[in-house]
Amino acid sequence: MKEISVSNNYGRMFLIYGPTGEGKSASSIATLPQPIQVIQTEPRNPLTALVALGKVVAPDWLHPKDGEIGIKFSVPESFEDLIEFLDGEAKMESHEYKSILFDSASYWMNVKLSQDIEDQTYDAGIFKDAKRTERKLVDMTRKDQAAFGSLSSLMKRVMKLLGTISQQGVVVVVIALVSESPKWNRALAACPAFIGADFPTNAPSYFDAIGLVEGRTNDAGEKVYPPIVSFDGDGSYVSKWTGKRDRKPIGPLDFAKILKL
Repeated sequence: MKEISVSNNYGRMFLIYGPTGEGKSASSIATLPQPIQVIQTEPRNPLTALVALGKVVAPDWLHPKDGEIGIKFSVPESFEDLIEFLDGEAKMESHEYKSILFDSASYWMNVKLSQDIEDQTYDAGIFKDAKRTERKLVDMTRKDQAAFGSLSSLMKRVMKLLGTISQQGVVVVVIALVSESPKWNRALAACPAFIGADFPTNAPSYFDAIGLVEGRTNDAGEKVYPPIVSFDGDGSYVSKWTGKRDRKPIGPLDFAKILKL
């Protein structure tokens, strides 16, 4: 049995989820301890979040100039690429960054991994049937039960490695979109938008805190940063908070303050 050292050097691992465009990424980047390693899975310009904050990326992210952010964006080209990076980081005794932002886990699972598995399923001819008319477009987007099991297992592997890195003193924030009235639990009004039932059911065990993010606007209808995050629900959505809590866990998405709770 492996013995672990329990100390104050542990980082925290958060899952925040909510509608798109409400400032989850921008507010996390603005308030997480720097330097920050952003693992970006979505095919969008990473500067979008920084423009919203009125900031720019430093040419040298480890030694940012005044007024610039110490941040590095990395885009995994495949699941193997992501695992190789995380596994290497998990084996290090020290890290050159203080925070990791995984943006977003729902896109990585629901689109990137799902598409890769669909492609492999089609190439393997799992649904080929000579007795029926070929429907190539349908077959290219089909998954069998084994595929859903693989999706869950692959995501668990990613979360396990991120958890190991957080135990080494790094703050890890995982972002996801929101799913309303999920099929796997109709009793929930909302939850992180992950495919299937197995991974969404077991995902809370990986995180110290899970929070629902909601946008806010001023009187002129303009978006205000940061949005509001709630780590304490009434049971209508997934939420979680562990450890001492001196304040009500509902407030601005400001990790500089959240990490002090």
